[in-house]
Amino acid sequence: MKKVIISILAIILLPSIVYAADPIVISKSEMTLTEGETGEFTISVTNGAGRFGIRSNDTSVVTATPTKVWEDEESAKVTVTAIKKGEALIVVTSDDVSIKKADNSVEELPVKEYTIKINVVEKGEENPAENENQGGNPATNENESGERENPNTGAFLNTSLILISALSVAGIFIYINKKRSMI
Repeated sequence: MKKVIISILAIILLPSIVYAADPIVISKSEMTLTEGETGEFTISVTNGAGRFGIRSNDTSVVTATPTKVWEDEESAKVTVTAIKKGEALIVVTSDDVSIKKADNSVEELPVKEYTIKINVVEKGEENPAENENQGGNPATNENESGERENPNTGAFLNTSLILISALSVAGIFIYINKKRSMI
């Protein structure tokens, strides 16, 4: 009977392995600006802190300031300035970033690059986005009321449901086993 219970629990739990969301959150993945206009995005680390480098791949189209930020507790703000019509990427490189894990240990994250696509339109040309948040990390974007959503909520709920399901199945088998032994 134990083998049956273990087999059923394995069938329930194995396909439901949960992968953690990226703790580094860039608030936008794309922006449209008019020449001379500025926009802003934020960098944050869920349960952590670290240093980030910021650069434009084409400074004749857009620039970003500051070029280095330290994110700790509060989101780091980066301003993007549109110079002339065109497309460019703002590249954010994580460097020396660590997070605090559930067991209170600290994990150093590997260096990683994130890009924000910037489309600059000419003055007088219609700007379809008007600097709205056009994406970013969908698991951690700000919601419509401007509150930051927790990226781990889905993983927590998924894990909780799996645990409840497994315990329910185990409880049913224990109940059936007790009923059988009474007969």
